[in-house]
Amino acid sequence: MKTHKRIFTFWGSFIVIIVIGVLAVWFYINYHGSSVSASHGGSSDRSGSGVTKIVYIDSRNDLYHVQNCKVLMQKEGFIYQEDAVSRGYKPCKKCKP
Repeated sequence: MKTHKRIFTFWGSFIVIIVIGVLAVWFYINYHGSSVSASHGGSSDRSGSGVTKIVYIDSRNDLYHVQNCKVLMQKEGFIYQEDAVSRGYKPCKKCKP
């Protein structure tokens, strides 16, 4: 009977650790964006500007891309498309954001 209790304790602890890891990744993905876009000049109040598109900046050049663009190699971060245009970035000709 003690063997079953040890196995349950092991797997129970393992599941708890996995759940905590998944939640940590989820929070990082969902809440990291506000600090990155703010550091690149993004404004946090977008209520009056309608729908805005988030684009990704390449640190190698002055282009902005969609997230899954094959040309995008070194992500510097992401900002709103209107902010990218106002900062002088140009759209990628491959992914056409």
